[in-house]
Amino acid sequence: LFQTNVFEDFCAAHIDGPIASEARAIWTSGGYIHFKRAIFYNVRVAAAGMPELSSGCFRILDESPPGFVMAFTESLFISGPFSETFFQLYDGGIQVLHSRWIFGEGTSKNFAVAKPKCAFGGNGNPVYLLG
Repeated sequence: LFQTNVFEDFCAAHIDGPIASEARAIWTSGGYIHFKRAIFYNVRVAAAGMPELSSGCFRILDESPPGFVMAFTESLFISGPFSETFFQLYDGGIQVLHSRWIFGEGTSKNFAVAKPKCAFGGNGNPVYLLG
């Protein structure tokens, strides 16, 4: 039986690191995560996910596509000077429901809401933005 890990009222802010390409607030590998009312502020990358190969048809939420590893509901994403992207695309999909983002002061002109991870050839699953 597969189960989703649920985090409510989660907050991550000012996440950067000595290796910019590895500075992520959330990176799943082999699990399912659902964030409710999360806030991400001025983080280099808010979320990236690898697929869970043993349960490709599992759904985090009833309305989630099968095989997606992360879902965010009623969450807020605020960019800042550290921010490169909110969602880095690997092979695992990300679903975002009833959430909002703000481009904060100092956000780079190279910032994008979603970017593929170059090492994976840019062929990852999508980010579904709904509501």
